Amino acid sequence: MVKLFKQHTKLLPETFDSLCGVLSPSLGRKHTNSRASIPLRNRIVLSFNRLSSGISLHGCAKNYGIHESIASIIIRMFCASNKKYLKPLIIKK
Repeated sequence: MVKLFKQHTKLLPETFDSLCGVLSPSLGRKHTNSRASIPLRNRIVLSFNRLSSGISLHGCAKNYGIHESIASIIIRMFCASNKKYLKPLIIKK
């Protein structure tokens, strides 16, 4: 199971859980009365899949059963969150 997870995300499950904890304030969404939100873990996996594999946006969206525009928004939010929350942890001034 760990091998399959690492194959898809390029991360160990412990690292992925830590990343989810750091990025949850900006990527987490709540369900509304009109629709269910895409879970945080799925948002992060989708972003890693797209950025690490080079798969087209259309192909990535199709794999996750969402529209291309939603996939694009999720990936852009993921990149912005990385810059905001992870950059200060990695690059110390």
